[in-house]
Amino acid sequence: MINFTDCEINNFKYYGGKNGGKICIRYNDEDYMLKFPGVNEGISEHGYSNNCISEYLACNIIKTIEEQQIYDVKELKEFFWDMFIADCLV
Repeated sequence: MINFTDCEINNFKYYGGKNGGKICIRYNDEDYMLKFPGVNEGISEHGYSNNCISEYLACNIIKTIEEQQIYDVKELKEFFWDMFIADCLV
């Protein structure tokens, strides 16, 4: 596990969205976004969500689609998103 406690925070980079808090830090001379779980009023215990894992997997799936040379990249991306939407509706 990486300890980001002493990393410089870039207050000039903003990340929108409603899924918890986000900050930009400098680590190994690169910007990284750190995400924190949202706070829900009235709930005393907060569990960490799997969104970070889901985003990591989705990014790697897209990267793999773009690097493969068997199928047309555009068609494969469209198929992936169609299946993603169908899975969400199930």
